[in-house]
Amino acid sequence: MKELGRLLNRKTILLILAAACICVVVVFAKDFSDCGIDNYKIKVREYNWLINGHTDEQIQQHADELAQDDRRIFKRLAKEYKEKSDYIDGYTESVKTVITNALNMKKFSVFGTSESIANINKTENDYKRIENVQVRELNSRAVEQFLKNDISIYIVLALMIYIIYNIYEYRDNGMWQIIYTAVNGRMRLAVKDTAAVGLSALFVSLIMQLCGLVSMLVVYGGWDFLTAPVQCLKGYNNFTYPISVMTYLFIRYMIISLIVIAIVLVISLVFSLCRKRISSVVLVGIIAGAEAFAYQNISMQGRLRIFKKINIINVMNVSNILRKYDNIMIAGVPVSMVNVLCMVCIIIAVISAIFLVLLGKVIRPGRTAGFIGKMIEKIGHVVQRILSRLPHFWKEMYKFLITARGWIVICVVVFITIFICNNQKIAYSEDEKKRDEYYQQYGGRDYSGFTSLIEQRQNDVYEAQAKLDAAREQYEWGELSEDDVSRYVYNLMDATRLLDNMSEYMQQIEYVSQIKEQYGIDAYVMSQRGYDQIFGSKGATRKLLIYIILGFGVVLIAETESSVEYKNGMNMLIGSSKKGRRWEHTVKAAAVCILVGVSAFLLYIIEMIIMYKAYGMPYINAPLISLTYMNTAKVFRNITISQYMLVLMAEEILFAVAVGLETVFASRHIFKKNSGKGIPLIIVINTAILCIIM
Repeated sequence: MKELGRLLNRKTILLILAAACICVVVVFAKDFSDCGIDNYKIKVREYNWLINGHTDEQIQQHADELAQDDRRIFKRLAKEYKEKSDYIDGYTESVKTVITNALNMKKFSVFGTSESIANINKTENDYKRIENVQVRELNSRAVEQFLKNDISIYIVLALMIYIIYNIYEYRDNGMWQIIYTAVNGRMRLAVKDTAAVGLSALFVSLIMQLCGLVSMLVVYGGWDFLTAPVQCLKGYNNFTYPISVMTYLFIRYMIISLIVIAIVLVISLVFSLCRKRISSVVLVGIIAGAEAFAYQNISMQGRLRIFKKINIINVMNVSNILRKYDNIMIAGVPVSMVNVLCMVCIIIAVISAIFLVLLGKVIRPGRTAGFIGKMIEKIGHVVQRILSRLPHFWKEMYKFLITARGWIVICVVVFITIFICNNQKIAYSEDEKKRDEYYQQYGGRDYSGFTSLIEQRQNDVYEAQAKLDAAREQYEWGELSEDDVSRYVYNLMDATRLLDNMSEYMQQIEYVSQIKEQYGIDAYVMSQRGYDQIFGSKGATRKLLIYIILGFGVVLIAETESSVEYKNGMNMLIGSSKKGRRWEHTVKAAAVCILVGVSAFLLYIIEMIIMYKAYGMPYINAPLISLTYMNTAKVFRNITISQYMLVLMAEEILFAVAVGLETVFASRHIFKKNSGKGIPLIIVINTAILCIIM
């Protein structure tokens, strides 16, 4: 317990709480990714209206009464609700169909092998377990959104790597020799560390999942749904165990914990084999990158599909694995893939634990460096000779970037930023894409194409109305039948519908005319959707998360090197240097500003590249006021969209520099040698400020 307490210290607990907040934010962000944070209350309100039960006519009438943006949100919810209702209505039939197919397959000789018969019998028996499960429509959205958007397994892995990194701190601080010479000390410590890793994984995984689930239940309700059959969840008709949702969530938690324990024990084994922690981090990063590359680029139909099937990212999608019914033949016996996965994870975990304990006793400190070690040492000597000829500023940059492992922090921040940007992207409907094509074709500074098209649609309506009026007169005189008049009515309805489809463009033209009249600026008629996601209100969550992650990384970069100087006593030498403390501190502050400023610039460029690929940036040289939500920004009234993007880049760089200077000041004058303990406090304060002002 003492070893577990050492690892789960105050700093680690604060990081766990921060990670739990990230899990909650991500679940919320993915839930309102299709409507924006400003319209999230509307989405929850409309969902609560839907689950009360309404006819199709009432749903259509309610949709017609809503505003355009609200209607779009409601229609998506109504579509999901209809799919859920269809699933509930067809559940019993789908299960019976599988059972019937299994019975019929036994009659064909092609399935007459012993293995095929065994697999068919298992399928039949498994589905018979859930044949009589009574599924019904309940408020299940909270649980469904949690299962769909939960990323806790990735957060837990990141935290566990941090804990493992702290476990092997003794290899870098000179304690390894003492531990190795202790009587039975090294083996006992290896056992405790291995147990601490497993218990930490269980504890952290529980906290992350509880926070995500409870947050969704607080928003949508549905606490009573936890006792309903798990088959009430859409898409779980192939989960062949008649258990409650609560029991399913517990089983899912245990499987996730088992996968995490197996992975982190393997990672711990890598740390145990490598003498330097930094070498372990690099090796783990290379493996993770290779897995991510394989997952993104290998097709399930290709020759290398086996590498995607056993991919770590694929395996960590536990909800998807549990939802599918899949068996594998082992020694002529069909076994569920879930059971195989659990057994493989247990075997890997046990073998890794055994090797960890043995390596803790066998590996000795102070071994002579091998070929790679000698090469790294020679490269280090060359780098030091180069640094000796450079100005002091570049030496400080080297310390922040290399000695204090700042490059690792930057890589992690870049990776998380890419992950956030990719997971916050919105997939627009075909209708919205078609509207944007019209903007490209007829919009811009010269929008005469739109005015001509609108006039044509208006003339079509007038013409259809005139023909209908004439047809009614002819009908009264007995010259036309009722069916003939109905055709004219339908023609008028079609013409009116086409004109109604132009309402968005008409509003844009009216807005542009008002801007021209008020300010004399030639605004563009253009789509608002993409730019609203890039830097409008609908992209606020993404920007907030990126700023939080950037602030986190800046604090780690700016503080680490200072804490190292206090630990090794270099601060005393700096205080007695020839040019004095102020000059030294000024150089350090300048190095921090340059490093974090370049990092912020890199992050912004990466973010904009992803946004450009997702939404495009049409009319980027248009006046910023062309975007309706920028009409209130008086200071930016006369600049273009591209210039505003440069302003946002400068803002992000200034934020990074401000946080860096804040951290340098706090580390130097407030926390001093205890600056490491002040990191969580600085991060929490910065996060709170960002949540208030953004």
